[in-house]
Amino acid sequence: MKIAITLLLLTGFLFSTQAQVIQLEETQINAQNNTIPIDFQGGNEFIIAEEYDNQFEMDAIGFICRNFKMKEYLSSNLMGDFDSYQVNFKSRKGFLRAHYNSRGDLIKTLQRFTEMSLPYEVRNEIFGKYAGWDVTRSTFIARGTGEKIDKGYYKIVVENDNEKQRLKIYSTNTSDKRPSDALAVN
Repeated sequence: MKIAITLLLLTGFLFSTQAQVIQLEETQINAQNNTIPIDFQGGNEFIIAEEYDNQFEMDAIGFICRNFKMKEYLSSNLMGDFDSYQVNFKSRKGFLRAHYNSRGDLIKTLQRFTEMSLPYEVRNEIFGKYAGWDVTRSTFIARGTGEKIDKGYYKIVVENDNEKQRLKIYSTNTSDKRPSDALAVN
């Protein structure tokens, strides 16, 4: 009986360890610098797939200028002969609406982002004037021409127990492509 069990185990071991050889076709891997994390959703709307948190929100206009080539988009998508085009870029925290002329040049932008990290000076200003209060909501809204922000501001809600205060903080330096750190509370 021992011999029979040993033979069964030995034959089972031999059959289970038999190697399978599969011939695979040759595969080529090409290295491409495809860093455009933009997903086309149809109708001139794109979803931004950020590689890290706040990648798009911190410099939305610069991000679009680096990663979206409107002239190539116009030439590859026969969209008709229009004077201007509106393209929407969305992320999980907000959007950037960009208007381009018929040549593919950026004319104007509108951006709105919620729950952004506030710049250092803004946080200090708020917590200096509202010590003990909590920031419960923050929204950044900006309009601009070309690659510049002409008017940008933060809408912030601070709360303390049952009290709620709404703040609007304007950007004093609007020539940049991103939310400014130099702001004044109104």
